[in-house]
Amino acid sequence: MKKWLPWLILALFAVFTFKDLRPKRGGGFDWEEFGCIPVMANGRFQPLDSLARNALLQLREKASAISSTSMKGENRQRSMPASEWLAEVMFTPEIAESRPNFRIDNLELKQTLALPVEPDEIKGADGKHFSYAQIQPQLAALQEQARQASEIKSELQSPYQRSVLTLLKQIQLFWRLENLAQPRVMDVLKALQAAPPEGAKEFLQMVADAQPADPLDWPTELNAFLNNTEVSRTALLASRENKPFDEKVLNQFKRDLVRLEAMSMKGQPLLIPADDPVKAPEAWRGTGDALMSAASGNSPHFALRSLAVIGAAFRDHRPADFNAATATYLGQLSPQFAAVKAKAAREQYFNRLSPFTHAMVIYVAVGIFGLCFWFAPVSGEWLRRTAVFLCLFALVLHTGGLLFRMILEGRPPVTNLYSAAVFIGWAACILGLVLESFWRNSIGVIVSSVIGFSTLLIAHHLALAGDTMEMMRAVLDTNFWLATHVVIVTLGYASTYVAGFLALVFVLRGMLSRSLDADLRQSLAKMIYAITCFATLFSFVGTVLGGIWADQSWGRFWGWDPKENGALIIVLWNVLILHARWGGMVRDRGLALLAIFGNIVTTWSFFGTNMLGVGLHSYGFMDQERIALIAFVSSQLVIILIGGLPTRFWPSYRAESLQKG
Repeated sequence: MKKWLPWLILALFAVFTFKDLRPKRGGGFDWEEFGCIPVMANGRFQPLDSLARNALLQLREKASAISSTSMKGENRQRSMPASEWLAEVMFTPEIAESRPNFRIDNLELKQTLALPVEPDEIKGADGKHFSYAQIQPQLAALQEQARQASEIKSELQSPYQRSVLTLLKQIQLFWRLENLAQPRVMDVLKALQAAPPEGAKEFLQMVADAQPADPLDWPTELNAFLNNTEVSRTALLASRENKPFDEKVLNQFKRDLVRLEAMSMKGQPLLIPADDPVKAPEAWRGTGDALMSAASGNSPHFALRSLAVIGAAFRDHRPADFNAATATYLGQLSPQFAAVKAKAAREQYFNRLSPFTHAMVIYVAVGIFGLCFWFAPVSGEWLRRTAVFLCLFALVLHTGGLLFRMILEGRPPVTNLYSAAVFIGWAACILGLVLESFWRNSIGVIVSSVIGFSTLLIAHHLALAGDTMEMMRAVLDTNFWLATHVVIVTLGYASTYVAGFLALVFVLRGMLSRSLDADLRQSLAKMIYAITCFATLFSFVGTVLGGIWADQSWGRFWGWDPKENGALIIVLWNVLILHARWGGMVRDRGLALLAIFGNIVTTWSFFGTNMLGVGLHSYGFMDQERIALIAFVSSQLVIILIGGLPTRFWPSYRAESLQKG
């Protein structure tokens, strides 16, 4: 039976991973097809499904929304698919504004906004998630607090001030999504009136004169607007030339123009395809800009009416009409924008597969089976084999996710901090499995498990900042160097972490148990030494290639930039470890302690230099992760201090002395 247990457990995890791979089809709204509609956002084409997921990650740190529903007098919550939530925001914003999908953790900010602090099970409130409708009454106060906070340097801002600025950015994102397909202008206009941008006096006067309102029946109002553009322009020109004009027509035209101006916010996703598919992605337009183009006399884009029909079907809760309208619109896109549509469909499939999330779960299982083997190394060989099988399965998912992202982006595997974290976990998993193939003691798979899970968890938190496949910075937009310097130096990071984690196993097993006998100490020391040699080679070559790239990009090979210094320190530290070993200055335990400090050096180069916010390599400032960095460094220093205690305090060494005695 034990012979087949690893295969059975692997099969169960495979079923768990792929059970939701096929989209669920039913008689309701087809969110899969709606989420496949392409949009231009963050400088790249993506499906509405990705736009919704990225927005929700920024708003509530999860890729699904909360829907409060009242049943038999009780408030219950369900998880909404991201595409359903986005449809609600686009077409029924008055309902979306009642959903508790803004996460606020700062107590002082909750008090400023007069929000409930404690959970309330009767009302279905958890004390962390709040609706836009709850925040809106204090919007003016929030904007004033944000204005004051923005005048302070970011490094001097308090946690409260950072929370205020973050929440205002989230609200502005929410406004942009509300105005994605039809006008939702009132709060946007109020915000402009409260804090008018430079040169906006004429626009604000138009707001005051026109008194626009949100549309009650957008398809009808859209048709009226498109059918009356010629008459409206005639009335506008006549008013400027002091000729007779229809005042009713002109006032309505002004209201429409104010609506469209409010829709065209900075950073608005572009939902309307270019007139010519050969044109660059920048030729795509927002709905407001497309309507303004129609108002100036150009032919209205077919997408305008199609999106209005989709929205009307959603508002009236007509799933069959909604699905038919969505399919019709995607069919209209197919001839000219087949490539864009296909890319959006592939990315939506990737979102549904969610390989990194599933890999995280499997890495946890790998660690559990690997640890269990340590307690039963003789009779529990099936536990180790199960850990190896699951680790290989996690690696397949991890690799598939990396390859899928590379195909979607058309880039090498490492393009930003998010992808670097994913790549480090992938490389560490491979190195751990290689170690396991030589030393079959489950240490290798536990290395793969812990580093794989940790880096994917870090990647998840990095994804909370927004789109992880955003457009590349110009200086990084070089596939050759991304495929050489960045990949090689990241392999150096990964292998240094693997050596450091092996050293953690050395110290923790030696201090917390009696299992670290002479043979295991020797095996771990050989592992640490071999991986450190690998790390030294790749970190050195990667750093040199980085200097060559810098010379081509900035005209200098080396500039003592913080990131460059961090890379150099990694090389020097790995060289120091090898020389200390070669010179006999350290033995097994000393080698392990030096390798643990390598975790600190690598983390500083990987994350810490970005937190400085200075230098040519500061591409990912993460002030909120400062505490996590300090906590990690502190934990490593504590373990080094514990590991440096005399061997008489080590249970493993004491047990070995007793056996010899």
